[in-house]
Amino acid sequence: MSLDMLRVIPIGPHYIPTRDVESRLRELVENMLPDAGEIEIDFYNKMRFIDQGENFERVICPECRSKLELHDEKISGLCPSDS
Repeated sequence: MSLDMLRVIPIGPHYIPTRDVESRLRELVENMLPDAGEIEIDFYNKMRFIDQGENFERVICPECRSKLELHDEKISGLCPSDS
């Protein structure tokens, strides 16, 4: 069975959506994808690394454009396995 995921990640690293935003997002996705089965919405209280899944190659810092390693202290604690 295949699994399709749509991940919406805000530009602001400290932005946490309200429950109103959650309900509007759910309604938008239901309208865009009427045949979708389960719709799951997850919020995180702190910044975290989110692996995009297949064909993962590297993490590039959007500020300095350097390549980051998962064990790099710059992103240490952002991976689910670190928390």
